Amino acid sequence: PDFNTIAIEWEAVDNAASYSVTVGTDMPVFTEECSYLFTGEYVTEYTITVVAVPDDEERYAASEPATITTSTTTSALSQVRFPLLLSI
Repeated sequence: PDFNTIAIEWEAVDNAASYSVTVGTDMPVFTEECSYLFTGEYVTEYTITVVAVPDDEERYAASEPATITTSTTTSALSQVRFPLLLSI
């Protein structure tokens, strides 16, 4: 990955079908993986929010959002591990 790439990871959440990942004010991206790669501008700060989306919305609610702020660099891949967190 390029130096302007941010790699984020989180622990799997029981009863989650997918995860909503929002970077800044962009529209959310949905993934079934517990990781996401984002490529942005060099040396720029981004706020990233992850929400666990339940597999059974009648039985479970989505998780509270987990948010972290990090930056891209000019010299290394930015890696972020959510220390949280998410539960449904």
